[in-house]
Amino acid sequence: MFIWDRCAREQIFSPERVTFSTVERRLAQASKVYMSMQETLCESLHVAEGFQWSHIIFAATAWSALGENPEINPERMANLARQRFPQARILIVIRDQVEWLGSAYRYYLANLEADRRRFSEFCATPKGTVLLQAANHDRTIETYGQAFGPSSVTALKYEHLKHSPALFLSSLCEFLAVQPMAFESEAVNKGRSVWSTRLLMRFPALAMIPVPLKRLGGLLLSGFSASDGNAR
Repeated sequence: MFIWDRCAREQIFSPERVTFSTVERRLAQASKVYMSMQETLCESLHVAEGFQWSHIIFAATAWSALGENPEINPERMANLARQRFPQARILIVIRDQVEWLGSAYRYYLANLEADRRRFSEFCATPKGTVLLQAANHDRTIETYGQAFGPSSVTALKYEHLKHSPALFLSSLCEFLAVQPMAFESEAVNKGRSVWSTRLLMRFPALAMIPVPLKRLGGLLLSGFSASDGNAR
């Protein structure tokens, strides 16, 4: 049995703020593996205490304009994690960098300024620059391997999770030293489609549409895209 949370970064930087219910604690004690996950860990971003990162995250300014306030330092992040959880095993899921950056761009598009919505302009924002550096997967993997030891770190591919989930799960169970388990689930957390991205670039006001209407529009666009592809 697996149980997990999504507050890994809080556990490292502010453990006194992390609380779990009685039910969560009971489930954790009964589980074979407890997992804490958060993708921002591998972004390795550190900011000075009190710095309002959220105020400039999508500012149309290059990273160099931010001075020394934010810091991208995977070595420091890995060592902080080791100090907090010395016996942890580290799973890093990597994704094709082009696909990953494209997905991030589509996700964050609605936050960009209306006249600065090209992909190149997103990459010049503070968030885009963080992601560009985090895309150096080899550095991140090597860093955590040095901090925790090579046998305690593994990297699996997102593409296997997407297209061959059984293979991904088998590799994960082998790494965690637990018996393989069967698991089936529909895809969740689907990203913004190419069609909706194009519309959002042309009509920024669409970002203000209520979520239910967005979902309906997404379904209509998906059907249109599929029919267009079949016509070709």
